[in-house]
Amino acid sequence: MDTQQSSPLLRLPVELLYAIFTEVYAYRPLEGRLCRALLHLQDDLAKSKYRRVKLVGSQAVVQYARTIETRYMLGRACESVTVMSDEKRPHDKIYDVDFESFFANLPNLRRFVCDSTQLCVAFISLLKSPGRTPFPQLEELDLPPPKPLSFPVNSLLKLSSLTDLEIANYRPAIDAPDDIEDEEPNLLTRLASINLDLLDGGDLRCVIQLFQRTCNLRCLTLTSFRPNEEYHALLEAAGNLGTINDLSLSGPGKKSWELAQHLRPFKHLTRLDVGGRCAVRDAETVEFLRQQPLEYLRFGRGTILSADRLLTLVSGPTKHPRLNELVLDNMWAEDRGICSYEEWCLDSKECEECGSRDCQCDDGYLEYMLWVADWLDGGHTMPRWTKAFSWQGCKKLCEARWSSGVRVSGDAILALSTERDILDEKETLNAFVAGLDAKRRRMWRDLSFAEP
Repeated sequence: MDTQQSSPLLRLPVELLYAIFTEVYAYRPLEGRLCRALLHLQDDLAKSKYRRVKLVGSQAVVQYARTIETRYMLGRACESVTVMSDEKRPHDKIYDVDFESFFANLPNLRRFVCDSTQLCVAFISLLKSPGRTPFPQLEELDLPPPKPLSFPVNSLLKLSSLTDLEIANYRPAIDAPDDIEDEEPNLLTRLASINLDLLDGGDLRCVIQLFQRTCNLRCLTLTSFRPNEEYHALLEAAGNLGTINDLSLSGPGKKSWELAQHLRPFKHLTRLDVGGRCAVRDAETVEFLRQQPLEYLRFGRGTILSADRLLTLVSGPTKHPRLNELVLDNMWAEDRGICSYEEWCLDSKECEECGSRDCQCDDGYLEYMLWVADWLDGGHTMPRWTKAFSWQGCKKLCEARWSSGVRVSGDAILALSTERDILDEKETLNAFVAGLDAKRRRMWRDLSFAEP
């Protein structure tokens, strides 16, 4: 129906009109366009469709802002907004949207995910403004803008309904050092999960103050961890809460750090995921892990491990009493794979020179050599075993899972078989080179690969 024409339905009593629309929507929402006078009725009955909104690119943000400005029912129905971009729909500068009105038209917003720098700045600005929070029901907040921003962590104390917080690419800051002390303490009683990826150089004291205003924080993830005094104080404050049982630490640091030294305040960890040059190689650290009620333990890229120490956690008389899963991602291997020349011929097209799939001409050999040379150049990565975490030590950990009941998995375990595959493929390549005649050996050497 043309939205510019008055609908005959408008002559019906409101009660009958609502009953008709309710009956229709019980089977199938209307696909045609209604006149403006009936839009509010359609929006009310179809509001479940608009509960979760995904906006890709700045143009979608502009269109949605205009929609909820005039069709307020859709804004009230919305509980989740995800703003993102892709190659075809980027975040361009937005000039014709009043962001204060945009958020005001979303009074029931419970989840907000946004990677638009401009929209993140607008959100933070509203959060900083004096008075009541414009987001009274917000439970999940995820702000990963592409450009670095300063974040007034203190302002998060206004979000009393917050349960999950994830912020990345921010430098934590306090607008006024005494603003928290001068106000009545506001507890974030529902906040259970915090995930932070913070820029270096920020004021972590405000993050510590944030921790201290929680009472049910269960999960903490720090992907920007650095083994310095500031982060040590941050972890101490988090551990002293006595509520965190799921901890994940990783970061860009090149300096190794001792796990037990930084995690001593934690007493109730059931899940622990560490990376970023964390060292687990002495008896004291392993004993610390044994004293935690751990059920899941993961070591990520960059961790420095002793296989023998870890073996005592998963087997023998000192086996951890609760540990169910150990994930070892500290080592890895990659292999795109190669095959013999004969197998390669079977999978290739017929040679243009000799017309055969079982090609024996120079062009066929050269094409195979180029393919193999590409594999040698970057088609595989061997694991970098160490004295403390050797192939033999990793194999013992792998074998222990069958007798201990602890599931041992991860990239390091996969590297055992991947390394064997790479060595077998190199033997295949050696056999290929050894079988070449003098002319084709020169072809191989011309590729700068005298030996596989």
